[in-house]
Amino acid sequence: MSSRFTRVMTVTLVLALFLIVFGSKLAVIDRFGSDLPNWDQWDAEGAQVFLPYFQHRLGFLDFFTPHNEHRVACTRALALGLLVLNGQWDARLECVVNAALHSALALAIFLYGRTLISRRWHGVWFAIVAALTAPPIAWQNVLGGFHSQQYFLLWFSLAALAWLLTAPSWTGRWWGGVACAGLALFSMGSGLLAAAVAAAVLGISDRPRAVWRRHGATLVACLLVFAAGWVLRVEVSQNEPMKAHSLADFGLAFWRSLQWPVGFYALLAVLVWLPWIRLGWLCWRQRNRVDPRLRVIFAAGLWVILQFAATAYGRGANGGWPASRYLDTVDVGLLVNALALLLAFSPVSAPRWRIWLRAAVVASWFGVVGYGEWQHVVQMFDVELPTVRTEMRERELNTRAYLATGDARHLDHDIPYPGKDGLIERLSHPEIRAILPVSVRPPIALDGMSNPPSAFVRDGVADPTPRLAEYRTWGSFTPAGAAAQGEWRSVPIVRPTLSYWKIEVAGYLGQPGLSLELISLTTGMVLATVVPTPLPRESWCAAYVRAPDTAAVLVARDASASQWFAFSEPVEMGRFSYWAWRLATGGRFIALAAGGAAILLFIGLSWLPGLNKPAPAIKPGHG
Repeated sequence: MSSRFTRVMTVTLVLALFLIVFGSKLAVIDRFGSDLPNWDQWDAEGAQVFLPYFQHRLGFLDFFTPHNEHRVACTRALALGLLVLNGQWDARLECVVNAALHSALALAIFLYGRTLISRRWHGVWFAIVAALTAPPIAWQNVLGGFHSQQYFLLWFSLAALAWLLTAPSWTGRWWGGVACAGLALFSMGSGLLAAAVAAAVLGISDRPRAVWRRHGATLVACLLVFAAGWVLRVEVSQNEPMKAHSLADFGLAFWRSLQWPVGFYALLAVLVWLPWIRLGWLCWRQRNRVDPRLRVIFAAGLWVILQFAATAYGRGANGGWPASRYLDTVDVGLLVNALALLLAFSPVSAPRWRIWLRAAVVASWFGVVGYGEWQHVVQMFDVELPTVRTEMRERELNTRAYLATGDARHLDHDIPYPGKDGLIERLSHPEIRAILPVSVRPPIALDGMSNPPSAFVRDGVADPTPRLAEYRTWGSFTPAGAAAQGEWRSVPIVRPTLSYWKIEVAGYLGQPGLSLELISLTTGMVLATVVPTPLPRESWCAAYVRAPDTAAVLVARDASASQWFAFSEPVEMGRFSYWAWRLATGGRFIALAAGGAAILLFIGLSWLPGLNKPAPAIKPGHG
């Protein structure tokens, strides 16, 4: 194949993989997610960053203050950047950005792995990466805006290993590796492990004197980063109950991380990690002659195992299975083993019995891991994600009711913070109320007049349409039924602070004779027309419209004697919040289209000559 065609094929596959992973996560965000900040966000973002920012007392060092055992400076910086750009605190927007971060990481892993295997295995490697990163295995990270820390940890740690183990000292890539190792310290508390692993792998790559001569600068840099991480570590007494309290607890929690997703037989953990063990033996046997890229794959697996140990120690009470938020790290371990499997057991010239043995190992590995992951995905979609969706809707409802009424009894039920009094205190600040997301944000106060007065009335909806308790609504379904006709015109609305409005609509708006429009107060021109999709009928549906950039009035007209509609006060929505919502609603279509394109591409390319030409052999290096 020509080099130009090869580049086009690579770009197409890269784009397809990104969109498959990204679109799949967007679909989960749309179906099960929320824009409401949850739990840790109210402290680590709201109280410790946003409030000081608006009160003009936020300092640079405030980003590095501890949050539990971590210093999540990168997550805080990202959250503040999104807030400033958007003008609104929106957890859904953060989730969409997090999805892009993880999708880009999947892309980087795919591109790195494909340089090590022949072209005939690129399709298999593509499918493996997509299968392990597209499903919302770690759904807490997919639906938690605050969980960008997990992705920063993965990005910085893996990049540090890739550059520090392959780049000559003092080059640009080497400095990039040192910087990533340092930034990993400010992603999560276990960020110091990347520097430790890089130093350890280089330390055993040759005789001590040769190691020091070739990698002395790297070893010193890694030890300095590790020492800084050790000094910056934080102990939190209130989290003591979550730690492993015995060697048995630690061992069981650690083994279950190794074992995941194989929950049906513990000893199969050995099979899951067998490819990495073999790769480690190869790296040890060849020492200074091994290709540095293979050393990176081995180091990534070792880093994952140390993360398992850190999690088992810090969150291993009662030896439980790893929480969902740690499963993206587990997935990296599975990807490392899958790549090592393709490298170690690819069919080559060998006795027939050995080829059959390799085929059996490959089939066993993929069968066991695939079945275990399938079980987990089914459990997740049947139980875990629907439960999360119900909880988040309840939290939105209760928080919105409290903000609308001031009645703290609404917070006696499920809320997005561990304590009722703590949430009340955080919501007491006008700076926080001014940036609240759409789901709980108080609407723009709207008044108007109907002509004739009986055309539009408060809560004018037909049964069985529910009443919206937290919003004022007007509708053309009156005591006389749907026969009322006329116009409702609001008082002038000053220029809003955000770019879009969300308006709840019921009835048959969009049908002939029914309209809801924003009209310029100065020119009389129609600035926007509110049209819900789909038709709400006897329920409420959110409609979105660009906010006017000049003084305007909202005008509702009903010229139908047989149909009616109702609308609420508008709620302001940031520009990026709007586009995050649009992206999320189209996520499933993005993923399906990209997946179909990738399948067609592979089918088409399979007929082209030269596709199965082996990639350049991995040569021993002196890394």
